[in-house]
Amino acid sequence: MDPREQQRIEAYLSIIEGRGVIDGRFTNLRRIDPIGGGGTFSLIVTADDLITGESVVLKFFHPDRYTPADSYRWDSFERESKLLEELGECRDVIKLVSGQSEFLYPVPGIIPFDIRFSFYAMEKASSSLESELTAGNLSTEAMLLVFRGLTRAIQHTHSKRIAHRDIKPANIQMTDSGPKLSDFGTARKISDSIPPISSAYSWPPGDLTYVAPEMMACLHDVDPGFSFLGDFFSLGATLFEMFTRVQLGVVLFGPQLLSSLTLPMVTVPRDQRVTIFNRIIGSVVSRYQLPTIESLNPSVSPCVRQRLNALYKDLCNLDYRQRLCSFSSVFRGIDTCLLILRNEARYATWLEEKRKRRAARLLRLSGGSR
Repeated sequence: MDPREQQRIEAYLSIIEGRGVIDGRFTNLRRIDPIGGGGTFSLIVTADDLITGESVVLKFFHPDRYTPADSYRWDSFERESKLLEELGECRDVIKLVSGQSEFLYPVPGIIPFDIRFSFYAMEKASSSLESELTAGNLSTEAMLLVFRGLTRAIQHTHSKRIAHRDIKPANIQMTDSGPKLSDFGTARKISDSIPPISSAYSWPPGDLTYVAPEMMACLHDVDPGFSFLGDFFSLGATLFEMFTRVQLGVVLFGPQLLSSLTLPMVTVPRDQRVTIFNRIIGSVVSRYQLPTIESLNPSVSPCVRQRLNALYKDLCNLDYRQRLCSFSSVFRGIDTCLLILRNEARYATWLEEKRKRRAARLLRLSGGSR
């Protein structure tokens, strides 16, 4: 980080921490780390909620970013709190505690001015899925349960016509009541009555290591409904990472696919983009073969390897036309893995009996042919 930027962040965090009470409700404000979360457009602090008695997180928009050049980020910041409010009844989405508010900090001088601090409050998590995976704290069963909660969250957001567009382990928060999907700054409500923040996209939204090929090609700029398909891909990429500790986009394509899709496709007229993408995606599928989970993590439980591979590969099919986009099928895959895992010994016995029956049948057939 640039030293001057770091100094400004320190000054802003000191101002925030120096407030006694914000909104007559939040007190004991303190940064979550020395640089307030390290976000380019936001600062994160924790606080005590005088109404509920709970610890919460306050997300502030970076005061330096109130510029025309950063208007997209400001609009995204405002949109996130509104989307969280709409999703408030979902137990698998991070809870909005208090909607957007602000305070002004007067700075004296020859020409006095006010520094604007806009923020909203969310429930506090103990960690993220990313940090839990790094620490190796989750068993196979625990990871499947986390993934089921994540799938429920995406199902609910889609039912509200909201595409998240940035699903990844870092955006899944671990709370006392279970995993919660968070960070809706890139999310979008797909509605004819709600215009997009940006009139045109020259770059895919979200973390590029979890972005689907059609999103790399900016097909969502043609039809925003492609964002829902992209969420399924990111869901599968998250499942892959949970069991391998490796980002699928890094091991699969690196920067090559992005440069070969995004840069050329954004120059294609919108009315031709989908047709051209559909013509070339077959060669992309042939070139980039999805790896197996066990090739990167041989220790994954043998009894669920095959089904985990099938589930993640169906979700991460590079051709969106062949991709698994059925929540009921995803839940069925998760529940089957859990059933097998919880009855591993009996499942192994069943497989062995099935193998013996097949061998006996083949033996009878071969004897009959002689």
